[in-house]
Amino acid sequence: MKEIQEVKYPYNNFYEVIEKNVQELGKKPIIFEDDIKITHKQLKNQVDSFSKYLEVAGIEKGDNVAILMTNSKEFIIAFLAIGKLGAVPVPINTFLKRHEIEYILENSQSKLLITQDKFEKDLKGILEQIPSLEKIIWSGNPKNLDSHNLSFEEGLTLTDYEHIKPKASLEDTAVIIYTSGTTGKPKGVMLSYKNIFSNLINITKIVPLSHKDRFIVYLPMFHTFTLTATVLLPLYLGAPIVVIKSIFPFSNILKQVLLKRITIFMGVPEVYNALSKAKLPWYFMWFNRLRAFVSGGAPLSEATLERMKKKFPKVPLLEGYGLSEASPVVSINRLEKQKNLSVGLPLPDYQVKIVNDELIELPTGEIGEIIVKGDNVMKGYYKNPEATEQTVINGWLLTGDLGYVDEDGYIYIVDR
Repeated sequence: MKEIQEVKYPYNNFYEVIEKNVQELGKKPIIFEDDIKITHKQLKNQVDSFSKYLEVAGIEKGDNVAILMTNSKEFIIAFLAIGKLGAVPVPINTFLKRHEIEYILENSQSKLLITQDKFEKDLKGILEQIPSLEKIIWSGNPKNLDSHNLSFEEGLTLTDYEHIKPKASLEDTAVIIYTSGTTGKPKGVMLSYKNIFSNLINITKIVPLSHKDRFIVYLPMFHTFTLTATVLLPLYLGAPIVVIKSIFPFSNILKQVLLKRITIFMGVPEVYNALSKAKLPWYFMWFNRLRAFVSGGAPLSEATLERMKKKFPKVPLLEGYGLSEASPVVSINRLEKQKNLSVGLPLPDYQVKIVNDELIELPTGEIGEIIVKGDNVMKGYYKNPEATEQTVINGWLLTGDLGYVDEDGYIYIVDR
């Protein structure tokens, strides 16, 4: 078993990252959305203003604040402003039904909900229904604003926020992500700033990245892979994020890859399957600036891998493995040595074992449960100590996923 070195963390929270980016890259862009460009300095000002707005609305350190939003600059601003106050963002899957949204709001004891006018009809009467919920902040043009229904855009116009200092530390909860709940009700995965920074630091140890890279985010931001790999990772690097509001039409994503000179493309197997089969114009193949494809979420098929290699012979496709409870990345294929159908080696500071039902480690090549140890392992499930105790044992996260490792330590997923 490899020795894990103690990690020194350069930041306590995401706001400290924003401050450093402003010092070093102030006037350079960090967010592109349609024709809008936001610089590092502008992002800091908007996060400062919105955190003051939240404070005036009654939000304090430790409060949970739900975000029900499709991909947008507003999502990013809200997420970072909540964190600045030491409050905890709770992103909600926008595809959920009303009763599922109610369950998450109630279970998380969210004090405030930040959402968009497109959900006005779906959320009718929800303030009266959820005891903990005091206010809703609406982005766009909602019909009825009052003392309990506030305007998002107004929250970007405040000044006099110098007194608000970042209140979160490394061990504090940075986000609560609700898992899909395939067995029973969804569970709120509490990830600390340390969990997430651990993941970001480890990813950058493996993949050479810098503020000169450009990322595109088109998969839903409420998902832990998208949030970490295509929002928080570029923010950590100071690299621009190109926000795409919807995955459809797919042609728009390809257009933005060209126009915005995207270098890092993160996706899931369905996307690469579509991309590998798509008829791409010659100028896309000629002029794109892509340096790397990264795939997560599920194993890639051999056919998709082969088609991608033929279509993009100079752009590596790195397959990884992760889960919300691991912040989320556990392993990734290496640029210097990739293995087909493997999800790669564990990230440098993490340990992975394959075990039987008694949690005894199995020999190379034998299939068992994948368990993970490292600073990326979640704090626990929100208000659910029983499930936490069953899932994290002596610091080891029991993933519930079956797999094996080969003689080089590469991980293969058999069943998720």
